[in-house]
Amino acid sequence: ARGWGAVLVITGQGRRGGTGVIRSSVHEWLHAPALRTVVSGFAPAARRHGGDGAIYVTLRRR
Repeated sequence: ARGWGAVLVITGQGRRGGTGVIRSSVHEWLHAPALRTVVSGFAPAARRHGGDGAIYVTLRRR
């Protein structure tokens, strides 16, 4: 709605080196049919943007 091309989703890294609930589920959520019309793709974030605890999500143009 705001015209953004991408967003940074902070998932966290999980406790004690394990995989957190959000981090382990986010790929499944982004592939869900409800988001296919909104999400164009996604990639791991650069270290300065959160590294393993964040994901760049590219949005489709309207």
